[in-house]
Amino acid sequence: MCTLWTDFDIGPLPVDVAMHAAEDKMNDYRHIRLSKNGYRRITGPDICTAHKLDRAWLEERLAEPFQGETTVITHHAPHPRALRHPEADVAAAYASDFSDMVLAYRPARWLYGHTHHPVDFRIGGCQIQNVSVGYPAQEDLLRSPAAPKYVFDLPDVVADNV
Repeated sequence: MCTLWTDFDIGPLPVDVAMHAAEDKMNDYRHIRLSKNGYRRITGPDICTAHKLDRAWLEERLAEPFQGETTVITHHAPHPRALRHPEADVAAAYASDFSDMVLAYRPARWLYGHTHHPVDFRIGGCQIQNVSVGYPAQEDLLRSPAAPKYVFDLPDVVADNV
């Protein structure tokens, strides 16, 4: 499980322009602070750096041999098809394209949030589904017919990246 920040490399805009659009329009860039090297607002380059670290961590975990189904859980979406408006100037702030990783490691499912609208599709046999429940003023997605149907009992483990 990791946040899987975006790399801003999808959508209609070049990466640097997509970063600036996100910084200008999204609340995240006004409210999330970074304490490393001084307490300040996050920037697009900070998010790209976090993306690279998350991607490397995730790929390392997926490469470990494992008997049974693999479920990947991230905050950001792993594919452009997860976006309601892929043509939007902030589209790249919500997802990245992890098709290569899905096809290489073949997880059974990839659950994510961040986009706050129901999505459920498959890539190479992997079910990709948004499991977020939306914002308080939105329709109650938990009662929606498209509501996620997952309940997990997880063993007590300590993640090495927390």
